[in-house]
Amino acid sequence: MGITAPGHTGFYSGLSAVFSLGAMHELEEGAVIQDVAGLHVSVGHFGKVPSISTQIATLRHLLLEPSQGTSAQWFRRVIEASTYGLS
Repeated sequence: MGITAPGHTGFYSGLSAVFSLGAMHELEEGAVIQDVAGLHVSVGHFGKVPSISTQIATLRHLLLEPSQGTSAQWFRRVIEASTYGLS
């Protein structure tokens, strides 16, 4: 089993997946074990992006008040998992 972490150069990098190391390719039956394994964000100095404190504030806002859209559903799932002790 392997887990991919999305490549990124900024704050929100995306979702990771779990896959079989024995699969010949990604379309093979059973190659993808779990479509979504984690949500990835990075806080740091990435060139001309907001300060660290602004990035922390943004992450806090995303976790406390997720908006609409595709990524918001995953932030809501993180909130639900932490509320109910799930992983």
